[in-house]
Formats: sequence, C-alpha cells, structure tokens
Amino acid sequence: MPLSLSDSLTRNKNFRVCLCIPFSSTPCLSMGAETSIDVKKGCAGLGIGTMLYHALEALLKQQGVLNLNACITYPNPGSVGFHKRHGFQTVAHFHQCGWKLNQWHDMIWMEKFIGEHSGKPEPFIPFPELRTREQSPIP
Repeated sequence: MPLSLSDSLTRNKNFRVCLCIPFSSTPCLSMGAETSIDVKKGCAGLGIGTMLYHALEALLKQQGVLNLNACITYPNPGSVGFHKRHGFQTVAHFHQCGWKLNQWHDMIWMEKFIGEHSGKPEPFIPFPELRTREQSPIP
C-alpha cells in the first residue's frame, strides 16, 4: 500500500529532507521553486521520492508556482534519471564548480514546468495560507 504524505513525514525514516525554497528572492521570479529530496542510501527505488515529489508538486501548484528547478551534482545517473522520468529537462551544465567527497564535480540544473505561462500569473500563496483554503490536501 502506498504511503500518504503525512505517513511519510511523521513515521517514515527513509528520507532525510524534502524541501522547496524560492528560486529567487526577486518578486518577479517568485513563480519558480528549487526542490530537493534526499532519500537515504538503500531506500532508492521504493517509490518514496516519487510519492514525495508528487505531493510537493501538488502543493506548489496550489501556491502558484509554475517552474520547478533542481540542482544536481554531476555525474549522478540515478538522480538525473529520476528527474527525467518525472518530466524535468537539463537546462544548464556547470563544470568543476563543486567540491564534494574530496574531488571536483560538475553541477547541472534541470527544470520542469508545472503550470501554464499565459498572461499574468496569479500571486504566490504562502504555505500557511493553504491550510485555510478548502482545496488544500494538507492534513
């Protein structure tokens, strides 16, 4: 049986962090969000990342976010493949820009559009305000 978001957030210890931060503090760029999910080693392939990304994407759509952005250490075939399977595409590749595990690594940015880019966007809705809206899936 698949886990619900609340089960995962309260009882499941198979991921370290599921977060979303504004892509930029500039108001005109408030329709984008950087996302990150860190699934514990040995727990990949159990559907945890997929479930969390789907829940996170649904919440971000309600907030008025149109673009999701993911920054990924490269090479990382597992993460790149995961994001491609979920509709992300590579939009930037930076070379030898990060120091991790005692060596230089590249970094790529991947993006996914989750909303329409037609006309003026709706204002961003802060997370606490979603609890007061009837359509909110937040338990």
